[in-house]
Amino acid sequence: MSGENSPYLEPTEFLDWQHESVRDFVASATRGAVDDTTKAIAIFTAVRDSIWYDPLHRDR
Repeated sequence: MSGENSPYLEPTEFLDWQHESVRDFVASATRGAVDDTTKAIAIFTAVRDSIWYDPLHRDR
């Protein structure tokens, strides 16, 4: 990645990718993936299938 993308790769309030639970989730989801494309698909699928999201009924 180039330096120009650095601000977009920082952890945020909404996604702290450095947090242990996020790293564990990603490691579990990508176990056995051999390339970046396969990893991205595995993470997408794990988030889609494992994390409940209903934008019409927010708790916040």
